[in-house]
Amino acid sequence: NMQYTLVICKERNIIKNIIYKSRSVISIIIISIISVISSMSVSASPQPSPTHIIIDSDMSTDTDDLIAIRICQQYDNEGLISLDGLMLSDENDLHEGAAAAQGILDAYGFTDVPVGTSMNPNLETDLPYWDWISKKKTTNHSIDTAVRQYRRLLSSSSDKFGILVIGYFDNIAALLQSQPDDISQKTGAQLIAEHVSFFDICGTGKGNQGPNKQYTGFENNTCFYPSSYTSSGQFYRDIGNLHIPIYQYTGSGSLAAQCSVGGKDQLPANDIVYQSFTKVGRYNGGPGYDAISAWLLLPIITDNFSKYGIVPEQYNIQPTGNRSTAFISVPDKDGNVTMLNMQSDGNVYRSYLDDAY
Repeated sequence: NMQYTLVICKERNIIKNIIYKSRSVISIIIISIISVISSMSVSASPQPSPTHIIIDSDMSTDTDDLIAIRICQQYDNEGLISLDGLMLSDENDLHEGAAAAQGILDAYGFTDVPVGTSMNPNLETDLPYWDWISKKKTTNHSIDTAVRQYRRLLSSSSDKFGILVIGYFDNIAALLQSQPDDISQKTGAQLIAEHVSFFDICGTGKGNQGPNKQYTGFENNTCFYPSSYTSSGQFYRDIGNLHIPIYQYTGSGSLAAQCSVGGKDQLPANDIVYQSFTKVGRYNGGPGYDAISAWLLLPIITDNFSKYGIVPEQYNIQPTGNRSTAFISVPDKDGNVTMLNMQSDGNVYRSYLDDAY
């Protein structure tokens, strides 16, 4: 009996061992399945939707506008933004603007982006690369005045848009003044209030910092023509009243020069943009004013300024009524502009820009 009992006990232990090990194996399998499902659910989680962006540019003779457009095209390719429109705030006496805009779009595969023609009343006479880049046009885009294109884009979507202003402010001023028409029964101000989430601008206040952190001074996009000064003053006032965020950068006085863009050390000889620059003798590129504004879409959209050495500071910017002083920018926690103070070395930002196009 004793021997029988021992045998039974041993067999029971063996069975218990088998059951325990089986349970362990099953547990491991279950845990593995859960891990796989979890990883699948993480990888299958929806990515953030691209931010809809409209560019408003005075691309003419400088290198920085074309590089700014190229940065936006790259951001679109990477899924950060959706490039939905290219508006021009400059025109020449031959009215080549629309063809030139289509050329830079078609050259890099953006064949369905609408183009808006300038509302700026001033005509340029010497825009040397427009004729050449116009020849890169391969498709017929939707072409209309910038105001009508803005109204069409803003009224046809429930989405919000960011607007990158790297030119004169005439188009935005005309949009603000626009009234109901065949495109929309809403005013331009209503469309902006409902469908624009932010403005990223190359505006006044980049350097020339005076006492008490105030900025004053002339800046091409806001002051070049009398109409530019009028329209940019209206922009700061009316967009501020609509409480739509306005972002613009500031930094050392040499920041844009340190961020030279579009030179032969940055672009291959067969690149369309580089070939455009050779037509105007800009073999080594030029200051990156507008390119910096375009690059800033990355920290703005991702809401990650500290990663790039940027300190947002709230300012109130208003025209002085005197074009010699132009604008005054005063620190104000309730101000109409978020000044992006770029505090890292200019060469650091130059590397960011180089990586972006």
